[in-house]
Amino acid sequence: MYKNIGSKIRFLAVMLCVCGMIMSIFFGVFILMNASHLQSETLKINGEIQGIAIVIFGCLLSWISSFFMYGYGELIDRVTSIEQTLTGKNEDDEYEEQYEIENR
Repeated sequence: MYKNIGSKIRFLAVMLCVCGMIMSIFFGVFILMNASHLQSETLKINGEIQGIAIVIFGCLLSWISSFFMYGYGELIDRVTSIEQTLTGKNEDDEYEEQYEIENR
């Protein structure tokens, strides 16, 4: 479950980014569609601007916010790689030792 946690965090960051973008597009289009049914021209224009802004800024914020989680996963991968290089141990060796200690 906790093996290769860095790559799992990076995958989660990408998935959250994609889901955030999809939801932003869906919600922005929903606002645009509802704005077209309004009677007042001013409200139509405001609704269209809000819909477009939600699509653009929602996708942008989803993308930027994924940087931090992806970077954290990358950091964990790099530290694990450095640790393996310095100690000469593989990640599987660590879990085998931990299993032996717990079952004594």
